[in-house]
Amino acid sequence: MKKRTIISIVITILCIALTNRFWFCLKPLQISFNAEYLGNTRFEFFLNKKDNNDFKKVKYGVVETNLDETNFVELFIDRVHNAKKVKIVVNTEIPPERLKSFVLSEIQLRYGKYKLDDLKAFSIDGGKLKIQGDKLVIYPESDTFSLIYNKPVNVKSPTKFDIKLLIVIAVLSFLLAYKLTSYLADFKTLNNASRMDIVFLLLFFAILFIPMSNIDKKTVKSEKENRNLAKYKPFIYKNSINFNFGNDFDNWFSDRFFTRQFILDSYINTRFNIAKNYFSQNNSAYINKNNNWMYFHLRPAPETFSDEELDSYAYNVQKFKDFCDKNNIKLYIILAPSKHLIYKKEAYPFIGTTQEEKYAKVIHEYIYKKTGVKVIYPYKELKEQSTNDYVFYKTDHHWTFPAGYTAYKILMQEIKKDFKNVQTYELNDFVLKESKIPPKAHPALGGQYTKLGLNNQKIFNVNYKYFEPKTSKNIIAYTDFKLKPKRNISYYYFLNNDNYTAPSIVVLGDSFGQHIAEFLKYSFSKTLRIFTSGRKGYFGPNIKTYEQKIVSSRPDILIICLNQSGIGLLNDFYKKK
Repeated sequence: MKKRTIISIVITILCIALTNRFWFCLKPLQISFNAEYLGNTRFEFFLNKKDNNDFKKVKYGVVETNLDETNFVELFIDRVHNAKKVKIVVNTEIPPERLKSFVLSEIQLRYGKYKLDDLKAFSIDGGKLKIQGDKLVIYPESDTFSLIYNKPVNVKSPTKFDIKLLIVIAVLSFLLAYKLTSYLADFKTLNNASRMDIVFLLLFFAILFIPMSNIDKKTVKSEKENRNLAKYKPFIYKNSINFNFGNDFDNWFSDRFFTRQFILDSYINTRFNIAKNYFSQNNSAYINKNNNWMYFHLRPAPETFSDEELDSYAYNVQKFKDFCDKNNIKLYIILAPSKHLIYKKEAYPFIGTTQEEKYAKVIHEYIYKKTGVKVIYPYKELKEQSTNDYVFYKTDHHWTFPAGYTAYKILMQEIKKDFKNVQTYELNDFVLKESKIPPKAHPALGGQYTKLGLNNQKIFNVNYKYFEPKTSKNIIAYTDFKLKPKRNISYYYFLNNDNYTAPSIVVLGDSFGQHIAEFLKYSFSKTLRIFTSGRKGYFGPNIKTYEQKIVSSRPDILIICLNQSGIGLLNDFYKKK
């Protein structure tokens, strides 16, 4: 009896230790301050465990805030034990020549329990520092600078101790352990079982605890499954009983248990290996296993258009043309042919043939007939180029740098008809390099690979070409994000001081404008790239926002760049009344 009691106490202590996060936990450390500046700004906080400036063992937190909308900044860092030194890194993404000073004040932690109010203790790297009353006034020398609070601090996260839950866990653990040891003793004496059976039984029950040992509470979306993970809904939800708590908890646990990612990877890889010719996941993407080309599934394309549909396209283009004429802006439209059209042989026979070339011709000719605006569609040039270069990534639906350069050259030929002195940069103005994943490639490179949920890096077996400028160009780049519910509009600015007498441009459209803008920024004095997500319905409701931004930029040229497979977006800017 004594032996069982001692063993039960030991097991109880072990259970209490393993479940400490439930009855004793460190709450996230709150950090807040006021910042006076403009545009999107990124703040990084480093909390060093030691009283030195090495910052090797640190707790880290980051937050991005649009200081056009608010001066109050707040972030949280998990499980801070004893931080001795504080370092703040600020990335303004706006050149210091444009805005001279940056102001910080009221820097505090844990809602004022710790205050960094000895402003003389701050030192700066990447700028100059001045104290005005209770404010730090910073004069940046670059778009990134860092502050160190040289006075030692002793910062700890707030703690939460739940004595009731601790008692419940202790009692249940002891009772379970005592019952288990009693059962094992009876199992040994009554059934004459071997010690190996007892060990196996213990291991079996121990393994049951593995899935709940490290629950993933932070992940919101599973990219490999292309869905949002279930959220935790408590038994008491919104001041009432959640009668569906059992199913809600089961869904939450099934999406977040420990080793789930390993099981998911194993499942997907098994399906991939047994697939014969092609593998598809979530009905969103597929891979031709004979050549490792990846595609999104084709959208159904009409073979004919009604007069009403064609009139709608012409109406939208005419509205844009009228807007540009009113503001003395020249309009150009360039549409990127889709990957399915350029590389349809690589997809065959696992995907149907696309009708894009046929319906593109119909729409483009109708738009030109009704509005006089020529739609630039570099299908023939990219198709010819695809015999020598990759013009689309095998793992993604975006075009490569060589394709972006080809589109740039074709677009510049049209622009030079109206702006004869604009300079077109040739290939020998850039340095050609190769990489399996180009450092400046589109952020979505590998989008289809991600959707497929694969874990096979051997698929990235291609060297893609990309360009870097031959000489250092005096181009200043900065970003201004405008975050709004269910959507993201972002503005990318390029100021070219080497070519300040050239016209200025705005590039409006989806992600295909990125690689064109990589080259256009050298030919023009100022480039504003307005990017918005390419989902239908995002353009029309915000057309006034785009118009205001375009007018305030005072461009000479407006370029609309969209993917031809999503040409319906062009039909969504303006709505017919």
